[in-house]
Amino acid sequence: MKKALFLILLAGFVFSACENESDLRDDYVGEWNAALTGAVVVTMDNEPLDEYPVTVDEKVLVSKITSTEDGLDIGGMKCTLKGKDLIFEDETSTSSAEGMQTTITVKRTGTADKNKITIKETYTGTWNIMMMMSGTISGNTEITLTK
Repeated sequence: MKKALFLILLAGFVFSACENESDLRDDYVGEWNAALTGAVVVTMDNEPLDEYPVTVDEKVLVSKITSTEDGLDIGGMKCTLKGKDLIFEDETSTSSAEGMQTTITVKRTGTADKNKITIKETYTGTWNIMMMMSGTISGNTEITLTK
């Protein structure tokens, strides 16, 4: 009888423990204030041509990616939440306009706390104009999201 009672109590504990599990992503879902700062540098022949400061303040929506257990979409940037770390895949884009071609790769790393998300971006790439002039593109930005 004691064994049966113990098993019944244990089963109730196991089921209630399962019901209390929460999705850690729920802490981050919603609208956040985003501040982006940094700079992008364009060079030719290893000499800086120009530096473009970047500053943006805007609202950003954070949502869960439902097709994965740990995916988040932060203003269009998809990542995986592992503890407090945000894991992003590198993104490479190529564009061509008016004879100018660019290829840029963005690498991101990030951390998440209940009231602050920080994402650091590193840009590397190349540019050329009709194969006559060419150079590099590089830069760093940091995005800070607060509630």
